[in-house]
Amino acid sequence: MRKNLLFILALFPVIGFAQTGGACTLHINIGKVKASKVWVTWYEGDQYKLDTANISGGKATFHINLPYPLAARLWLDNRGFGYENGNRPDMLYFHLEKGTINIKTTDSVKKAVITGSRLNNEIAVYRKYVAQTMAKLEDCNAAIMTAPEQKRKDTAFLNPIYAKQQTAVAELKEKARKFAKENPDNYGSLLALSETSGVHIDHVVISPLYDGLSARVRNSQDGKRFGQRIETSKQTGIGSIAPDFTQNDVNGNPVKLSDFRGKYVLIDFWASWCAPCRKENPNYVKAYNTYKDRNFTLLGVSLDKEGDKDAWIAAIKKDGLEWPQVSDLKYWYNAVAKLYDIKSVPMNFLLDPNGKVLAKNLRGEDLLKKLDELLKPLN
Repeated sequence: MRKNLLFILALFPVIGFAQTGGACTLHINIGKVKASKVWVTWYEGDQYKLDTANISGGKATFHINLPYPLAARLWLDNRGFGYENGNRPDMLYFHLEKGTINIKTTDSVKKAVITGSRLNNEIAVYRKYVAQTMAKLEDCNAAIMTAPEQKRKDTAFLNPIYAKQQTAVAELKEKARKFAKENPDNYGSLLALSETSGVHIDHVVISPLYDGLSARVRNSQDGKRFGQRIETSKQTGIGSIAPDFTQNDVNGNPVKLSDFRGKYVLIDFWASWCAPCRKENPNYVKAYNTYKDRNFTLLGVSLDKEGDKDAWIAAIKKDGLEWPQVSDLKYWYNAVAKLYDIKSVPMNFLLDPNGKVLAKNLRGEDLLKKLDELLKPLN
């Protein structure tokens, strides 16, 4: 559950909405707050952008050319990250859009007032709607992150926090979806659906809510992008026939998913640099050794980077992964990962002999239990 919490907090917000680009002038006024520099970051497509401005007389100004409105983050000096001395990160999530935007605060950045921006005004309505629930999630995160290292390993300390977190996540989903249903022409509704859908979209729940949004919201730059993610989730949802693909193995030989028809197959998305993936690999080895003679195999898809082929091969050898492994070494832009809308690893899909998706993201004992249910021991 902790990963769900960190994901939600990191995601809020991550998308831009409207389509009109142009020049954005950003005026910052921090009053008497002590700081020497303002930092602003955002993404344009897959490109990470960063700009800074020195503060003079409590003020700073940015001039940014935008292809379309974009989600951004703003912080002062180095206060936007970490939990030094028990203090929480002080960061403002907002949106850059064409025109002049004014950001003013006399206290913390996250409490700044934004004026001059219709987009931020609309999203502020949603933020206010879920503010109490988000505060609960932030409290859970802070309780863990500010605790001594020994405490963070103590399940007696962690489990009550995880329980509160789970309740808050469920509450956030309920509120966000209610907001989207009741406010179809508010850009915050797209944020609400995106935020609470996580990395694995449940299209049965989300698709009707998305379809209920206004054309203005759905036809925005990221409205279309989110709609495409929903369509992808339908293609990889439980009961669907998994999309076929071909990718090269470590020796440069093409491997095709449909060539495994007739067997139960676990498609495992992972990477040599991914610590949770490496931690999960012993479970996969156990599953493979237990069920490989019962019509079961795995197919690994690595999100390793170009230039890291040796690290990928070394990880395969070290972890004892004897099943087929493929990759185009394009990191998060791996063609198969994009086809399956992979936003985090490890992630897996269990397919039946006909290529139908039976389950997703099975880990540890859950995977072994499912395989035992499907593949009875040979007499």
